[in-house]
Amino acid sequence: MQLTDWSFVSGRAAVMEGDLLKGDFFQGLLGHERMEDVFLQIGETRYKEIFTRIALLENAEELLQNYWGQSLDDFEDACPSPCVVALFRLATDFSNCKAFLKTDLFGLEQKYLTGGKYSREQFAEIRQGNAGKEDDYLAVPTRLLLEEVAAGRAIASTVDWIMDSAYLERLLECSEHTGSKTIRGVIEATMRLRAVGVIHRAVTLGEKADDVDRLFLKGSLDLDTLHSMLRSRPEDWGEALGHELGPEAAAEVVRGIQSGDRNAMARSLASSLALSVDHCRNVTYGPERPYGYLYGLEIELRNLKVVLAGLSNGISADQIGKRLLPSFV
Repeated sequence: MQLTDWSFVSGRAAVMEGDLLKGDFFQGLLGHERMEDVFLQIGETRYKEIFTRIALLENAEELLQNYWGQSLDDFEDACPSPCVVALFRLATDFSNCKAFLKTDLFGLEQKYLTGGKYSREQFAEIRQGNAGKEDDYLAVPTRLLLEEVAAGRAIASTVDWIMDSAYLERLLECSEHTGSKTIRGVIEATMRLRAVGVIHRAVTLGEKADDVDRLFLKGSLDLDTLHSMLRSRPEDWGEALGHELGPEAAAEVVRGIQSGDRNAMARSLASSLALSVDHCRNVTYGPERPYGYLYGLEIELRNLKVVLAGLSNGISADQIGKRLLPSFV
């Protein structure tokens, strides 16, 4: 596959970046007192065909998820290889697999996302050990989880540790198929930042460090600095973060930790990752530009869901604003 094979879809992505919503758009949404005005503002964007009336508000998350799935389908059809889109579909597949396992093993009802590769019936086949070789990236961690359940060591968060570790490893593996050092670098940054997020949550919630060590920090995540962070206070992570993330990204994360606000922590991790993704915009031809656009679209849709859900539930604009992630443009 030649870089020139990506020229059409790269050009398309560059143009479509211009339609991504900027941060002040979301601040504008939060400034409205009436939902009618919120939808009028949304109606001035490419989402006008989705939200044609306020009655659709209760289905907003599903509609936006469907839009995401359709966008991935459209890009996959245009790309010379499915490798870039696969990096984004993985999140849906692992999220749905976790939802199935938490319901099946712990009786916890979970939401399923549209746009994934697998149905509930296919997850049931994987759980029963009837998966094909192509499903190993889900089947192997599922077997490990079942072993933990059989040994009486599993709780609901065990599903997250095992499947999140497998997701990040699969993400790294799939990034190799793009042939892009830039995308590989972004995925490596994603792995480290996601690991910091998981460790921060485990430490603040008082989860067992040995379990997180054993079930999450494996393979490419088996790093001394991450192990040491798991057994220290987040306030003392500065040096370790600098080693793993570099000074600029580490400074962002430290600010989030020092704020003591979980939303601020999430935003700081996203800001740090955006520093890596931004390099994709500097590559004219290749898989990098489509990757950067899809990353920006994913953030945009996530922020729209947060705003619409927050406003419809009477959450203050200030609190909603704290949950928004930095826009790509």
